[in-house]
Amino acid sequence: MNDNYLQTFNDSFQRCTNDPEFLERFYEKFISCSTEIKKMFTNTNMKKQKKILLKSMAFMMHANHSPEALTKTAENHDKHHLNIKPELYILWLDSMIEAVKLTDPYFSNEVELAWRVTMQPGIDCMVRQYHRS
Repeated sequence: MNDNYLQTFNDSFQRCTNDPEFLERFYEKFISCSTEIKKMFTNTNMKKQKKILLKSMAFMMHANHSPEALTKTAENHDKHHLNIKPELYILWLDSMIEAVKLTDPYFSNEVELAWRVTMQPGIDCMVRQYHRS
């Protein structure tokens, strides 16, 4: 991955995570994408879920260099556990981008691309695990 993408992503990630509404915006977008996703989050402790998401995103950011850090998360999401279907990751990333767009005052096409390039290796790892299980 290009260092410029990583720096652009890191700067945007910092701006977004400094805003307490960022994860709320993300989950609003994501949960409203489909009834399947909405059902998955029924009875979910969202405060705890937001903490888990931040931790998972840290693993995803580094999946290009150390995919083993994402192994446990990928296993938790595979067919035999949470059964998160591969097509849902597209909705996840698009919802994340929408939340970034609403949160990051410096959002641009470059910022969007940096998020997509940074998150894609982690998504690829999650999808590979789903098909492997």
